[in-house]
Amino acid sequence: MKKQLVLACLSLAFGFSILAKKHHKFSLKKILSPSSQKTEQGLFSQLKGDEEKKARAYFDELKKERVRYYERNQNKFGEKFTLSYEITLLATRLMEKHYDGSSSFREGLKCVRQMVDHKNNPGDLKNILTSCQKKLLEFREQLENEKADYQDELSPSEFASLQNEMVESFSPNARGISYLSRAFQPNMDCYYHGGTFSLTFFFGITASAHRLKCRSKLGRKVTYDVGSGNFGMGWGAIFSIKKARFYKNEDGTYRRKTKPLSYGYFRKTRFYVSDNNAMALGFGVSHNRRDLEKTIRDSRGGGIGFSQGYGFGGMIKNKKHMKSDLKNQDHDFRELFFVLGMGFA
Repeated sequence: MKKQLVLACLSLAFGFSILAKKHHKFSLKKILSPSSQKTEQGLFSQLKGDEEKKARAYFDELKKERVRYYERNQNKFGEKFTLSYEITLLATRLMEKHYDGSSSFREGLKCVRQMVDHKNNPGDLKNILTSCQKKLLEFREQLENEKADYQDELSPSEFASLQNEMVESFSPNARGISYLSRAFQPNMDCYYHGGTFSLTFFFGITASAHRLKCRSKLGRKVTYDVGSGNFGMGWGAIFSIKKARFYKNEDGTYRRKTKPLSYGYFRKTRFYVSDNNAMALGFGVSHNRRDLEKTIRDSRGGGIGFSQGYGFGGMIKNKKHMKSDLKNQDHDFRELFFVLGMGFA
């Protein structure tokens, strides 16, 4: 009975989330009122000046809090926390990246379930960590030997089967099931920052270097270094930069503009064809584009001239987030640990 109840709740949450919102009577007066217009403008206007500085300070503080969370729990719980953290990192990779379709998802789910069951036993956690490391390595070797392939989009039957297994494993923890279900979405929320430089005299070059920062649905932090070189025609010199964009929420907190990028996107853009258009007379815009998933990096800067060219680019994963120093990798498993009842704070 509990299983059917949780499944029903999940179905409603995924399929009819709009019904959960409070119904409001339509009012043209409310929409046209100055206060309403001011609120809407504030919510969707990019922050500048002092407000932008406040937003950056807000996100810097969130990052520091993630480090403090790691240090606090490491000091209080020792191996119980660090082993759970490492297991979670492996499990979320297995669940989110869909190595060999639903197979890796099941193994990741198994790692999470075992971690929760043995959360107070460091010896058992070490064995679970070793087992999960072995499973991840096996899937990667299968991919390298072309014995398996990624499957970003699961079929309806696979989705239903995994959902049933999740309910059986974590019932009656509806919040935990709902949170883990985010792994069904095969993408990460990402944003760019970096710069582009163009130098041309009839013929010339354009070079760009950006960093792509992403957060997975279950909290992993992944960073990529992205660069491209273009050859083309034009005249003049232009330098432009791209910064993160910030917006203010109704509750006074801030949000950063991100774009969902699929795991398939990252696999297909290790090398790519790019084109760049730049124009400036004092202030200008550089338009650097990749056709795949319509990813565009528009940067703003200064100079004088114009250029247009085509070339090649590439993307590599930043090694900082692959080191053993987990504290500074900036993963965020706080909410996941909370809904799983791990006892960390």
